[in-house]
Amino acid sequence: MTYFLRAACAAATVGLVATQMAHADQTPATAGAGFNLFDDAGPYTTEVLHIGATDDVAVPAPFWIDVPMRDDISLTTADLVPEGPILELTFSADPDDAGPILLESFRVVGAGIPIFGSDEGAVDIRRRMAGQILEQLAFPAETQGFDDATILTRERFDVGNVHGVEIVGTYTDPVQGPMLLRMVALPHPTQLASYVAVSRISLTFVPVVDGVFDDTLTGRIVTSWRYDGGL
Repeated sequence: MTYFLRAACAAATVGLVATQMAHADQTPATAGAGFNLFDDAGPYTTEVLHIGATDDVAVPAPFWIDVPMRDDISLTTADLVPEGPILELTFSADPDDAGPILLESFRVVGAGIPIFGSDEGAVDIRRRMAGQILEQLAFPAETQGFDDATILTRERFDVGNVHGVEIVGTYTDPVQGPMLLRMVALPHPTQLASYVAVSRISLTFVPVVDGVFDDTLTGRIVTSWRYDGGL
């Protein structure tokens, strides 16, 4: 699934294209009964990824993330295309050998978020604009065709020198059951070209409580975010 946000100056003209996530390679959530990401968690290791330009995919703002790894969890990456996301990761498990169950997925897509200055007021304006884009355009597109889509929260999100915003919502997937959708706008501190991180979390196997994402797989990734140059 891909969406592209493009904003120009204060008008924030937005173009958005969305397609739904395919679960053809995932087993329905009725499998894996009793699996809980937070129970009996084995030790994690970390793989540091630098995402920069390749021959096939343009990366206007290179960045770094830390990807958590665990022996009982599989990580797959999607083949990238020029008009697709910058990065797409899927975490799954197969606790009862009945086929992989979706735990979480993480995508990074491009976003143009105008800069109005570096003072606190300008940063807040930029943050509010990013939040409006997520809430009014991106969330409806990301949940199109799914049942019971509801926005739960809209909060500030800060990591290092990145001052963004996140919205969290829920929806029901016909295959995977109840899902959390978390979208985090990550404005680049010094340029228009930025990103949005989109996380989908299976509440069946990753029972997030009170919006605390610290111990989720995708939560660990987004809180490690840093742009090139230590930004």
